[in-house]
Amino acid sequence: MTKQENNNPKIVNIFPINLYIDFIKNLPLEDYLSKVYNYIKEYPTSVAVSNQGGYQSNSEVHFHPYFSSLVKLLNEYNYKFTGNPNSKISSMWINISKYGNYNSLHVHTESTNPSTFQQSGVLYLKTPLNSGDIEFHNPSHISGFFNVTPQERMILIFPQFVPHFVAPNLSQEDRISIAFNYE
Repeated sequence: MTKQENNNPKIVNIFPINLYIDFIKNLPLEDYLSKVYNYIKEYPTSVAVSNQGGYQSNSEVHFHPYFSSLVKLLNEYNYKFTGNPNSKISSMWINISKYGNYNSLHVHTESTNPSTFQQSGVLYLKTPLNSGDIEFHNPSHISGFFNVTPQERMILIFPQFVPHFVAPNLSQEDRISIAFNYE
């Protein structure tokens, strides 16, 4: 995918599944990067889920006071996309990938019933050049994938059942994102 300008949000219909791509233009990046690193000092133990190396926090970051304003903002973005005022963040975690770290192919739910699925998302806080694309796979298992090159302040919202993979970080700097699920 070519580099997207941060001027307008867009919806890309893939497989035919909506992937919401937008930018949080006024997001105070340095403030949230500081909060991420402070959170890691408080909770230094990484969990292993889909991450292959790097750091992944527990999934309760949305309860921490550092991130209360971010949770509110992410809930607003989900409402903007889905129109569902009752959908709220149910889990949220920090991902930090160093050189060579990646996330293996995974989904965020066991359900494949489109009438019951919820949304997942990711917000990118730090995306050095060559830090790895996110690749969405066709959930029908026929073939096909769709790549997005992350950019700072980019938010992606997608159905929880869509398989996705995050390519290895080939930069010498951390790639930092915050992932989340809605209920």
